[in-house]
Amino acid sequence: MAITRSFASICFLLLLIGTARAGDVDVTSVADTQSLLPRMLYLPDPTSRMTLDQALAHPGWRPLTRSNQGYQRYPYWTMVSLTNSGDALRSMILRNPRSGVNYLDVYLISDLHPVRRYELGSLRQAASHPIIHRHSLVPLEIRSGETVKIVTRVQSIGPVELDWIISTVSGFARYAVISTLMFGFFGGLVVSLMLYNLSVWRSLKDNAYLLYSAMAFFSLLFQYALNGIFRVLDIGLPPMFLFASGYITSGLFMLAMVTFPVLFFKTAQTMPWMHRILIVSAGCSVIQIIINIAYLNGLLLDFWVAFMGGFFLLVASLLIVLGIQAARLGLPGARYYLLGQGAYHVAVVLQWAVIAGWVRLNEITEYFIILATMLDITFLSLALGSRIKMLSDEKNTYQTLSMAQSRFTSVGKAIGAIIHQWKVPLARLGTQITELRGCLAYAALSDFAAHATRVLPAMDRNLRDMGRTIDEFGLFYASGGEKELFRPRQVIDEILGLLQKKIEMARVAMVFDGEWEDMRLYSYPRYFSHVAMTLIDNALDILAERKITNGEIRIRLQPRGAGVVFTIEDNGGGIRFKPVSAVFNPFVSHKNGKGSGLGLPIAKMVTEERLGGAISAENSNRGARFILILPDLSTQKPQ
Repeated sequence: MAITRSFASICFLLLLIGTARAGDVDVTSVADTQSLLPRMLYLPDPTSRMTLDQALAHPGWRPLTRSNQGYQRYPYWTMVSLTNSGDALRSMILRNPRSGVNYLDVYLISDLHPVRRYELGSLRQAASHPIIHRHSLVPLEIRSGETVKIVTRVQSIGPVELDWIISTVSGFARYAVISTLMFGFFGGLVVSLMLYNLSVWRSLKDNAYLLYSAMAFFSLLFQYALNGIFRVLDIGLPPMFLFASGYITSGLFMLAMVTFPVLFFKTAQTMPWMHRILIVSAGCSVIQIIINIAYLNGLLLDFWVAFMGGFFLLVASLLIVLGIQAARLGLPGARYYLLGQGAYHVAVVLQWAVIAGWVRLNEITEYFIILATMLDITFLSLALGSRIKMLSDEKNTYQTLSMAQSRFTSVGKAIGAIIHQWKVPLARLGTQITELRGCLAYAALSDFAAHATRVLPAMDRNLRDMGRTIDEFGLFYASGGEKELFRPRQVIDEILGLLQKKIEMARVAMVFDGEWEDMRLYSYPRYFSHVAMTLIDNALDILAERKITNGEIRIRLQPRGAGVVFTIEDNGGGIRFKPVSAVFNPFVSHKNGKGSGLGLPIAKMVTEERLGGAISAENSNRGARFILILPDLSTQKPQ
């Protein structure tokens, strides 16, 4: 103990001799938080071999005018004196302003205490620090009349930050609360937007949303690693890994940033010249990630510092130009993208200005960078939101075209059905006209009159049958556009009447199950008939194509609550590709390439969006079964 006290006294005397230019900071004058920079001295250590004694005795100490010393291969020593002129004990907190400084060896030298040493820094385990925080902290308790010299050895792969911020306990608590809220809000915002856009990507299968989520994720990792959040979480990873993650994620974030507009704006078609520049930038980002690994191993230090800062600024400016060009072309989401890249450009410029030491690191600059990053992420999400509107408009256009295509298909089927229905009466009319011509040419007038009296009524019946067929088709396709009370069995009978010739040609038996006679629905008969006719017609095509003998289509209608379950099942062997649900995908046909692939998708769209129901397909032990569920459809017309 005596030796220790003697050593402390000698060191203290050496300090008094060697640091005459260093002014004391009276902690009683610190009301909240202040920087110690104006009263600090510093000493470079180019040999990296100085001990505490050698540093204290060195004559090269000089006033510190700049906290950030840039990227240096060797350590720096700093010194500052704190005194307490008050009557009571003062509890203070010392904080290094940069969370990523790797090694800080802090020596507290006092004439009342032995020399105390703290081993701080981002490359040392957080559990060994006196206070676990994203910054390196030193707790101080300075007695009345006591003077404490704080000597620090600082060494870092990144920028060397020499300043110390001194705070009262309440001042540090305020800073810690604001900092926690800021980074917590930033993390919550990024995770929320990331999950939302991942859900959109899962629905739309648009990779721009997936790339945005990756970009937001890497942005979160980059800022959390750079600001020491992962150290506070103490998730068990080596300190060097956590430190390196900041450099690696910066490269991944940049890679996502330059490739995002390729998918979002489809630059290969909209901006070919910018597309080529973005591809080159993406390649440079990959090189940046590789160089980061070399940099962390102490290679290419001087070259990399200049390259990395210049590359980030160049890419940020490039994205601004791209946003302007996209806005000029009127591309969806371009304005939001430009605002986001503007905020990102400000964040990048400020972040690298702080890292390079051009702008002093403090609470304002630290929070401003986070705010600018949040604005960037938010505006890019809004840009993607405008893309959803565009996709929605495209979907509506597609649905309109699909419905138009469906109407053309229905008209074609109607014409085909009319042809089938007219074949017999037309053949009869042709025979009867030929018969009358022959009789008129070769028979006597009395014989012709008798013959005409017999043939003309038959011709009249044939003409009436043809007219009735036209009327039936007209009523079937023109009526039922409004919601009304109707009998499902009547609609199905009309469909079977239209398809009668096709049913006879395929030799298919129609079987009814369920409760048909008393069922009344208040819905849209036109849309119901469209879906039912599509399902029945498809079943007839399959049975005919596969040449099924004793073909059968079973139609079942059962009530379910306030709605119905309508089932159509055939014995044609089922749907022969998987998954069966793909039968409702556009342009997918199970008719060996003979179908358009639009009938069932349109039937599904009509069921869901017009009838408010659901339709599904499955294979039974006999064949294919289509189930149409129409919920919330009253069986009585509302009063």
